[in-house]
Amino acid sequence: MAQSQTIVPLCSSCRGLTFAMLRDGYTHHMPFRQTVISGKTCRMCRLIVCSVAKLHIEDHSYGLDAKYESEAEKLSYLPAVHREKYAFGFPIMERMQTLSDIVWDRSQHGAESEHCYQVRKGNFNQGETVQVTAPSTSIYYTRKLIPVRDIEPGATPDNVALLKNWLNACISGHPRCHRLFSEGFNEAVNDKPILPTRVIDVGSPTAAGTHPRLLTTLGMKSNYITLSHRWGLKPRLKTMRANIERFQRRIPLEEAPATFKDAIEVVRQLGFQYLWIDSLCIVQDNPLDWDEESRRMGDIFESSTCTIAAVDSLDDDDTDNGLFLSRNPDPLAVEFCLPYHKEPLIELSRRLFPNERQVFVWKYYWLKRRSSDLCKENPDLYKVAVRPRIRSLWKSIPETTWHNRGWVLQERTLSRRMIYYTKAKLYWSCFETTGDEQQVEPTAPVRISWRSINPERLGSFWQDLLSDYSRCSLSKPKDRLAAIEGIRCKLETRLSSNIHAGVLDDGAGLNLLWYTNKVPLSRFDDFHAPSWTWASLRGSVAFSLKPPRYGLATCIIRDISYEIREQCTSNRPKAECAGTCLSGQVSFTSPLGVLRRTRKFVEVRDEINCHNSTNRQWLPTVLGSAAVRPPAIIQRLDQNGNIIPRSQESFVPNHTELLSDEYRQVLGFMIPDEDIVDGPDTSIYCAGIRAWLPSEHQNGGLGTTNPTGMTEIDILCLEKIGSATPLYRQVGLGRIICNDWLDTCKQAAIRIV
Repeated sequence: MAQSQTIVPLCSSCRGLTFAMLRDGYTHHMPFRQTVISGKTCRMCRLIVCSVAKLHIEDHSYGLDAKYESEAEKLSYLPAVHREKYAFGFPIMERMQTLSDIVWDRSQHGAESEHCYQVRKGNFNQGETVQVTAPSTSIYYTRKLIPVRDIEPGATPDNVALLKNWLNACISGHPRCHRLFSEGFNEAVNDKPILPTRVIDVGSPTAAGTHPRLLTTLGMKSNYITLSHRWGLKPRLKTMRANIERFQRRIPLEEAPATFKDAIEVVRQLGFQYLWIDSLCIVQDNPLDWDEESRRMGDIFESSTCTIAAVDSLDDDDTDNGLFLSRNPDPLAVEFCLPYHKEPLIELSRRLFPNERQVFVWKYYWLKRRSSDLCKENPDLYKVAVRPRIRSLWKSIPETTWHNRGWVLQERTLSRRMIYYTKAKLYWSCFETTGDEQQVEPTAPVRISWRSINPERLGSFWQDLLSDYSRCSLSKPKDRLAAIEGIRCKLETRLSSNIHAGVLDDGAGLNLLWYTNKVPLSRFDDFHAPSWTWASLRGSVAFSLKPPRYGLATCIIRDISYEIREQCTSNRPKAECAGTCLSGQVSFTSPLGVLRRTRKFVEVRDEINCHNSTNRQWLPTVLGSAAVRPPAIIQRLDQNGNIIPRSQESFVPNHTELLSDEYRQVLGFMIPDEDIVDGPDTSIYCAGIRAWLPSEHQNGGLGTTNPTGMTEIDILCLEKIGSATPLYRQVGLGRIICNDWLDTCKQAAIRIV
């Protein structure tokens, strides 16, 4: 392999860049192929090429940068997506074409046109968004020509002031963040909550040099801050029976992880005295204390003034780096001194280069008419930076390990205000606004208060929350339901609802319609729950099986009731259980029929080649009208102007099986909970829960009647485990597509355990 060439900040072409060009738009001086080559040595050209990578290939800018030497030149010959024929600000056509010119443009961002004299962001050829920033000492930032400042470490005075502004503005001006607060006090009139059983007293904000200590509150009232963090695998400081008295005198900060030390510093910076950290405020080797305090977890996080989220404190090696993370250099960021504008010196250029028609001599203008020599003496004065835009809070946080921890879901759902310390930058979130340290992201709230949920929205709220929660990981399976106990109790109390083993009783059985949306799952060895609850399985589930595109939904279940016991009835050794197992049954009356499990859907689909447009009509016959795709909103054309057909994606997971009747006629499908044990061609009981009846008036908004003309029935797939008094075990979810199937069923009293 040839040795990589030395990377320099700017090539001769990019050194001609000015603020006016970033503001008004410009065409890069080199065609795309030459820019790709220049990107091996010029950082600006490299940023340009990487930012348009997604137009050629399914990769992002940093992905291409990591393999630039081997992959970049291929882009020169690949067609790229170009959007055109805009209507009402949205593209209606995409065309594949080979890139030639590279154009910087800000028109894709509506806010940019409102502040035409300022520069925040833009795009090269409609590629990834590129952000323009400046240090707080740059003249471009102080004059608000580039109003976005560079990222700073979390503990800088500017960031501390920003945190205080966010917090004070929310406390004084966001009714939704304190009006919907826990009953018993009113934050708006400076009422204070009852403190948790124990808190960390970090000392009065005016008392310097105070050592933090563990305080037993005995019903005291005061404001406090909570910390949400990952424990990790390495031992960390925690309160035990043997050290609680010592911690009540003084918590040894020299033994504390960096996150705890930094959290104490943040509490002091914000002017608070009390901090709650689970590992220090709960006696970890006292089961009674742990059980009692964990049940209060929901109240603890909701009543706190604010929660500090240590999002990226633990690295991949489980090393605790604290909250105030250093900002790692961005491999695609380009920093340089930027002149304000330039003018061509045409006559001088012709005299110096008589044989060239292109202008090679320019006069550069700097703000305050400073010379470039002065720029070298004071580089920060005119410094700016361009880089791929840092992703928004609602995009970046859900991908972090912190966000996908089971206990954290309750903490981030119930906390009214959150400060997110990440390796990228600082974020803020409450129930009325969102913020980031650069103040460039949309301010609309990304979280909703559970107290704003009414009975009509409770079902969808609970299903969305469980879909999120089931993707999260837990160190101990016994916490499968305990980690959301606080939310459950609040919903039951406020909305007079009943949630049984994680399943909301809506009277219609709709919350029984969950399914394994990724892969077949397995059951726990040390935690057991009834087969009809999602909590009995280890892994991700969903409730959003795509509904039929046509038809009117009708409930076909009645007399549903739940019975729950706090005991384990598993056949596995009792010693494996950790004391949180549940048993019980759900009973109802509904249509019950028998079908046979046959082959996997993907096997049959590939044999028929449903990617071929002539064979696609087979999909609605087995998957129903949900498989009927609407016309593409944005047409994509190839280089010859022909429409590129969209690939046919099914909405069911790959482990879906087909269901057939006794005559081998396929009537629908089943999504099994676990891997099949008995092999294909086994009988399965099907209990109807909801039917989608054909209607000539329900047409999906396209002006046509139901093309399948079929009744579609959502079913629970069951196995019989009793004979004298039939009992059933749930093994999957499915859908029947058949007008006559309900007529062949009998009404049966069903009990699932």
